[in-house]
Amino acid sequence: MNTNIDTKSARNRLAVRVEPYWQKLSKGCYVGFRKTAASSNCWLARKWDGSKYEWTPLGRLESFEQAKREAEIWFQAKDQGCSLEKITVSVACRNYVDFLRASRPKTARDAEGRFRRLVYNASIGKTLLSKLQAPRVRDWLNAQLGEEEDQALLRKKKASANRNLSNLKAALNQAYRDRLVMSDSGWATVTPFKQATKGLGPEAYLDRAERQRFLAACDPDTELLAKAILYTGARPGELASLNISDYDRKQRRLNFRVGKNGGRQVPVSDQAATFFESLLRTAIGEAPLLRTADGRRWNKDIWKLSVRRAVKRANLNRPISLYSLRHTTISDMVMVGIDTFQVAKLTGTSVRMIELTYGHIKADALREGLNRLEAL
Repeated sequence: MNTNIDTKSARNRLAVRVEPYWQKLSKGCYVGFRKTAASSNCWLARKWDGSKYEWTPLGRLESFEQAKREAEIWFQAKDQGCSLEKITVSVACRNYVDFLRASRPKTARDAEGRFRRLVYNASIGKTLLSKLQAPRVRDWLNAQLGEEEDQALLRKKKASANRNLSNLKAALNQAYRDRLVMSDSGWATVTPFKQATKGLGPEAYLDRAERQRFLAACDPDTELLAKAILYTGARPGELASLNISDYDRKQRRLNFRVGKNGGRQVPVSDQAATFFESLLRTAIGEAPLLRTADGRRWNKDIWKLSVRRAVKRANLNRPISLYSLRHTTISDMVMVGIDTFQVAKLTGTSVRMIELTYGHIKADALREGLNRLEAL
């Protein structure tokens, strides 16, 4: 029986009962109201599928209009074949990590680490995909900056937050493609911080004297890892993954089997070749090319502590990380005139990223060259 439940006064006149009162919205589609003695009234929706009714609870809502909106979302989801399960952001992220593991295990590990720190146990992780809204995602993004005032650190935090946002949106987009949510409107309009990497050079770049001070302050094992970065411009994680067998003595090149943008083989300078060949004498085969003092493979948790101690000893008076060394080497490559495409290939990044981050250095080097010309 169809009952009017669209006004508060009409609902107040209803008798308390277990069976909901139903009001028809369209053919086969109803919104329901269950009135109880304990004032824990709740709303429901039901839809005729051709042979039977399917229904779902909508919860305790404020008005008929809100219940109607929620019911229509559920009707549309059924019509479009979307999942009707209560999928949260955390579930979507875990599904995405599982999706990556088969073909991109390193990317899966990186994404899972970010989700573990920022999503799984956070309030955003408990949010239903169907309830997620863009302001909520922006708040999550902004919270990663804290109240940082130092501009160099703020840019680093923005760059890190942008990477975290990219991972989150990738997971949510996968859920959208898998029909676990009807719309991507809850995150599609959230954009990364602008100019997160612009102007990194002055504070992140180490001149020759600063490099020597830093290396002298490092523990011996950390010094080797730092030198490897300065010689190659590679990411510390890429170098940590190398085995003895990944250095080709005859060709004088390194074989990076995995990397952010896939594997690559890169030649090294004569000075770098001498350095890497010295490492071959300490182990063979599949042993790590670069190791901690106790023979373990490097990881981020180990090198961060060691680098922090070295920076303090060296009195460099600004934030320095192993990525500062990578930035230093890439800057040097650009300054000596190595082609942008080759720099990107050597260091495992994109031409666009080189142009975006180091374009000002390239322009300065070009200007110096033009100034040496005698037009008149």
